[in-house]
Amino acid sequence: MVRRNVKWLSFFIFISILSLFRGWSFIKQFHLSAFTVLAVFIYALYSYIRISNFVNKMELNNKFIVFLRLKKFVLFFKQGTKLTILERNIVFFSVYIPCLLIMCLY
Repeated sequence: MVRRNVKWLSFFIFISILSLFRGWSFIKQFHLSAFTVLAVFIYALYSYIRISNFVNKMELNNKFIVFLRLKKFVLFFKQGTKLTILERNIVFFSVYIPCLLIMCLY
């Protein structure tokens, strides 16, 4: 697989998982609206940036990573952190806008 595709795939997978997790917790507490969806995606992007900063500071020979055998997982995650701000925003809004349009249909 091309390196650029691995970066996009890594970022997309992790931002999707975070969005689903954050969305489930937000929608249980608040009414489903455009503002709630926007808040979910912004909070997921913020969480992704915080997690990526934490993971980038970790070394691959960390006891936690070695014990749980997460070396391949961490390497895959680090590929997604090499995207530029423009590329992150493209992925962010390419997921947010269709979700918003689908919600407007209902």
